[in-house]
Amino acid sequence: MASRALLQGTTLATTTFFSADVAAQIIQQSSEQQVLTPVSFAATWDPLRSFKTAAFGTAVVGWYSLSSTYFLSRVFPRTPAGMTLPSAALHAVANQALFAPPLTFSFLYLMADVVYEDPMAFDTARQKFPDVSATAWTVLPASNALVNWGVRAAGPRRFLLNGIGLGWATYLALAVTPESQ
Repeated sequence: MASRALLQGTTLATTTFFSADVAAQIIQQSSEQQVLTPVSFAATWDPLRSFKTAAFGTAVVGWYSLSSTYFLSRVFPRTPAGMTLPSAALHAVANQALFAPPLTFSFLYLMADVVYEDPMAFDTARQKFPDVSATAWTVLPASNALVNWGVRAAGPRRFLLNGIGLGWATYLALAVTPESQ
């Protein structure tokens, strides 16, 4: 059961981070050009960057998310009636406080190092981390708490949480770009 969940989580994380990087490249190119066409995107798309970003999902996010979800589900269990709003809020805040910072910093560092070959990757990650973390705190705990509280069925809840994750991974892929401010 755990190996199946790990495989599913890793596959989803890989797909999410690949898709997020493609979306980030489209956003970057569309902000630089007046009209972005599929042909112009295909000519300038950096597939190696997308695969490197996906590798982070494969190597880190899958098992890390499964581990944090397992831990938090033991501390804040879901009843057949779902989660109460206070429990869902505490779950989301605990996730953001305990598990998000190492994951976020490692993404910023590894992308600066591996994708952009920044010789000052650690300093770059350290400089970007406060702004990225502040943005995370304004968006993620509230949206995750509302989904965990308001959606009782597992399938739609996973779909919504993964949609939030895709949006967040796209933001991260944009935030790590050297030209981004």
